[in-house]
Amino acid sequence: MTDSSNRMAPQSIDRRRLLTLLAASPLVAACQGTFEGPERGPIAALFLGHINDGDFDEQGYLGLQRVTRELGIPFRMVEGVGIDRTAVLTALREIASSAATMITVHGSGASEAVQRAAWEFPRKRFTLIQGDLLRPNLAIYRVRDEQSAWLAGAAAAMLSTSGVLGHVSTRDR
Repeated sequence: MTDSSNRMAPQSIDRRRLLTLLAASPLVAACQGTFEGPERGPIAALFLGHINDGDFDEQGYLGLQRVTRELGIPFRMVEGVGIDRTAVLTALREIASSAATMITVHGSGASEAVQRAAWEFPRKRFTLIQGDLLRPNLAIYRVRDEQSAWLAGAAAAMLSTSGVLGHVSTRDR
């Protein structure tokens, strides 16, 4: 009897997985197609700086290019707006009046203007990279530099032969 119970253990685990998948499949099927997201585009992007900055804005621009290349979603872009609230809000109003289904703003300096635009255009979807506050039609993505810096430091410590590490940051705190 011991031999047959040992042989059955792997099968019972596989059976449990199969039964779980079969039980969950109607729930998964019921969820398909219920989210009507902005995937069909177009996406509009507003950059406070210039996309050839070799840093933050350029990485955002490259991400948008990848969205177009891999998902076929077109995007329209406005760059170099600066951090003046009036200029940002004017640009956002123009973009929000377009056919864009999602408006992405790249930079925390636009936070107040994006909040206002999201309130003025409740049927548009907004995303703010490095934002603080949410609205029903405004999502934020906050890049936490300290987390990636910690990981880089941990990797450097593991690779260091001298035991000496240093860190340089461009952010003023």
